[in-house]
Order: sequence, then C-alpha cells, then structure tokens
Amino acid sequence: QRTQLINGLRGLVAEFGIYIPRGLARVIGFAEDITLGEVLDLPDIANEVIRNLSEQLMALHHRVRWYEDRLKQVAKEDARVRLLRTIPGVGAVTASAIIASIGDGHQFRNGREFAAWLGLTPANKSSGGKEKLGRITKMGDQYLRSLLVVGMTSLVRQTRSHPERASKWLTSLLERKPARVATVAMANKTARIVVRLRRRPSDRRYDPMISLTLCPTSISARKSKFLPLLTAPAVGTGRRRTNSGLSRKALSAIGNVLPRPGGTAFAVHC
Repeated sequence: QRTQLINGLRGLVAEFGIYIPRGLARVIGFAEDITLGEVLDLPDIANEVIRNLSEQLMALHHRVRWYEDRLKQVAKEDARVRLLRTIPGVGAVTASAIIASIGDGHQFRNGREFAAWLGLTPANKSSGGKEKLGRITKMGDQYLRSLLVVGMTSLVRQTRSHPERASKWLTSLLERKPARVATVAMANKTARIVVRLRRRPSDRRYDPMISLTLCPTSISARKSKFLPLLTAPAVGTGRRRTNSGLSRKALSAIGNVLPRPGGTAFAVHC
C-alpha cells in the first residue's frame, strides 16, 4: 500500500513537472513538507489532492515503522531469532518468518530438502545418462525465498562496497558468475545453514569456519566420521586433495582433532 501511494504521488506531481528523487527517504521528506504546510505553485485542486495523498502516505509510513520496531523488539527477546540473525544477510524479518514457518526444521531430513522446499535448487533435466541441471524450480514458499534472495542481494552489494568484509567464497563466486546467480547460490547456501542451526539449539551463533568445513546437514559435529584421504583425486580434475589449514582450525574449534600421521589429509564425510 505504501508503494502504491508513493507511485501515485510521484506520478501526480510529475504531471506538473515536479521530480522527486529516487529513494524512500526522499519521497517521505517531500510528503512531510507538504503536510507541514508547504504549498506548491500549482492549482488549488492539485494542491488539495497532493496534500491528501501526502497525509495518507505519512500515516501509513508511521504505521509501518511501528510494526518494524515491534518486530525488532520481539526478535531481540527470542533466542531462536537471535541465533539466525548471526547469519550474514539474515535480518529480523527473515529470521522471524523462518521460525514461524518451519519451527525447529524437524520436517526436513537435511538442508538440501529445505532449499528444495523453497525452490532454490536447480531443476533436474537429466536424460540418457547425461546430467543436465536447469534453472531453480521456484516451487514452494515464495515469501521465504524472496526474503532470502533479497537479503543475499544486500550482502552482494556490501561485498562490492566493502570487499575487505566479504567472504572469500562469495568474492570468488562473483568473479565467475553474474550477480543474480551469486545471490541465488548464496540464498541456497543460507537455507542449508538455517537447518543446521535449527537442529543444533546448543549453538549460540553462526560460525562460518565450521560451516565451510562440516556438512550443513550433519546433526552433531562430534559424530562426524573423519576418514583419511590419501590419493583421492578431485572430481573432474587431475589434482589431488591436500590438507587444509582452515579444516584443521575448524576441527580444533569443535574439539574433534585427530592425529595426522605422516601428513595424512582428513576430511568430513556426512
């Protein structure tokens, strides 16, 4: 409703050659000046209509602000929402909507099922032994999917303006793929992280180091199996897997450090 009023106000004043700059704050500032008594050099009937639209817009804007403040207050009091808000790109609205929709996520066996339920996984069009993945299915809860994509879009913008704060995974993805593809991929990854955190109520915050190393669908990191990888080649390449300092550091953080005899590489299998 607020967007409709803004578009109507913009279109009306544009008929008289008055341009309102882009942005919600600019339109709200213009409407506030009109309600405070500013009179434009326009016919009386036009000023009356503009004043009525401005009053409606300001009343609706204050109501929306009240709901936003109330939602933030409730989000601070709920430990489940506070936990999800530690994920980059997830705010109070997104976290509250996820909690209200899936609860503790027990209906999903793993994070991929939740991502598929949101329509963030690619459609499988494989045939005749050829593996072919299409666009995302866009099936399931459209509201949650749009919230995650919008949140990741904001994260991509922050990555471009402040690259020193961005994750290396997202930075490298933006170098190879378009921005929209990167935002959807990040939304898919975030959905899997959400299920992991909802199934681990003991976690107090999101740890990006552990999430990069452990399978997001594992129920308990301490029950994960660590198997030596001596000569396992990476899929599709001739390179061989090597030890990862990040993996060792993440495993140390969760107390699952195993001896590494003879330079044997360890990895997490879920």
